[in-house]
Amino acid sequence: MPPPPPPPSPASPSSPSRVLTASGFVPYFSYTGSLAVSGSVGPMSTSGTTQTFAYSLSGVDPACASGTGSAGNSCGIHIHSATTCAANALGHYYTGTVTSDPWTSVSYTSSTSGTTSSTVSVDTGATAEQVAGRAFIVHAYDGSRIGCAILGDATQPAPAPPSPPPMTPRSYVTTASLRASGDISSYTPTLIDALRARFAAQAQAPVAYVQVDVRAGSVVLDVTISSSSRVAAESVQTALQPVLASPSAATAFLAPVAVNLTADGADTLAVEMIVTALSVSAAASQPPPATSPHTQAGRLLLALLVVAGVLVLCLAIYIFYRHAHGMPEERSVRLKEMQLTDSGKPGGALARPRDNAEKMTTAI
Repeated sequence: MPPPPPPPSPASPSSPSRVLTASGFVPYFSYTGSLAVSGSVGPMSTSGTTQTFAYSLSGVDPACASGTGSAGNSCGIHIHSATTCAANALGHYYTGTVTSDPWTSVSYTSSTSGTTSSTVSVDTGATAEQVAGRAFIVHAYDGSRIGCAILGDATQPAPAPPSPPPMTPRSYVTTASLRASGDISSYTPTLIDALRARFAAQAQAPVAYVQVDVRAGSVVLDVTISSSSRVAAESVQTALQPVLASPSAATAFLAPVAVNLTADGADTLAVEMIVTALSVSAAASQPPPATSPHTQAGRLLLALLVVAGVLVLCLAIYIFYRHAHGMPEERSVRLKEMQLTDSGKPGGALARPRDNAEKMTTAI
């Protein structure tokens, strides 16, 4: 009888049977904006050196609903070379016989609520083994990196990337005010976020520390960029000085993010006046956090319980003392009663002087 055939060898890591996935997205390590990517990428299969994957994501940039912009990597969704989400993800990943970047045309189209799903095939020149463990990056409309997850085997949960470090407290602000064209209703949250990103990029500051407020008076844009020190705030001022030196310079600077603001539909955002020039000042002190009504009620109840406990203790001490010793007036009355009782008895206190006199007479 011939020997039984040997068991099949395990599949090679680079074979098409190795399926990858990415989930547990975290903000890109330097991103501090309001977008929060979630969802999953996968299953990602590899045939030769071509990766084919589906994705279903939410929290992506709703500005990508109309397609990509002119910025590089606008609305991109790519595999990057690094193997961590806690540091720079480096450039797009491709290798081997693929010598030109295959990711430049790979992007997503979102809904107006920031969701997207589709399937993509990209020849990276890499095997599944080479792709596994690398960072999968989601880009915003302006091309910035907003979300990151690590590609891992579909049968195992992808490793959770470490949380980004906490932000440094800010104590100084650089401010300026610009009077711009359009009306207040034209400045949608998406446009304001784009303005914030534009100022952040010029100032080399995190987007989270850039605030753009729109107020009446034609349209006035109040720009505030927070910094951790006066030196940092002055660096921001120096970086913004050329682009906010005049209305024409500011108009040119903001032109890439202006979309259909004027009544005639022109794609312009004209800065008509520099209302307040760039300046640096100490940030206003933050008020203490408001106390919850539930917390206040709890503190009041605790105070009442303490007062009631003290009163009960005092009453107990009073009752014990009175029971043991009685009041001074009661002791005086009891003493008098004892004296009267004693004086009415034979040989009592009233009889003692006579007894003493009789003893003295007998002695004489």
